[in-house]
Amino acid sequence: MTDVTAALVSAVVTWDDLRWLRRAWRAPIIVKGVLTGNDARRAIDEGAEGLVLSNRGGRQLDGVAATLRALPEIVAAVNGQAEVLMDGGLRRGSDILKAFCMGARAVLVGRAYAYGVGAAGQAGVARALEILRTEVERTMRLLGCPSVVELNSSLVEVPDDRLVSGPDGAAGHAVPQAMRLTDAPVPERTRQYSNSDSEQFDISAANDRDPVRTSPRQQESFGR
Repeated sequence: MTDVTAALVSAVVTWDDLRWLRRAWRAPIIVKGVLTGNDARRAIDEGAEGLVLSNRGGRQLDGVAATLRALPEIVAAVNGQAEVLMDGGLRRGSDILKAFCMGARAVLVGRAYAYGVGAAGQAGVARALEILRTEVERTMRLLGCPSVVELNSSLVEVPDDRLVSGPDGAAGHAVPQAMRLTDAPVPERTRQYSNSDSEQFDISAANDRDPVRTSPRQQESFGR
């Protein structure tokens, strides 16, 4: 068995490695794991065509910033010079749309299909993606947006302490609109996911890093 800690210590990756990779690889390069505006600018300067905001699920550093909090800073730093994708913290279709509204070009979803495959294998993955798609479509209808190209920052409300300045140093501002981005800790919550047949699925978790406990009804529905 590999000693994970020793492997992480020895596996040092630097900006020099990215420069070497840029010289050796002529196709587009996407750098994953960016969480600050400075790193975003550095990655672009070294030749990256795309960035993926990711905190690796908090596995390496549990106190690291949530990717949605870092997204405005990254988008401002990139200033349209590279594609910005966001990974992590996406539990519902509305979470996906929040990321789009705040400037992400696309999102990466991992836990949703992991929960699905754990509950019912391939059928569970298909069901998890169906739930997310249904939630995305329903939320867009409620926002009055027939297409994702119409999503913009006016549809989200960002708490004052999460505002970031623009690339020219201008002060940020909050626009109180349809979807509120809250970051207050919730020790215990129950989420309800509904599909097109109005069936509800209760999911309880101590926090976003804890495994979701599926109920027998969930497992039965995933297996359909």
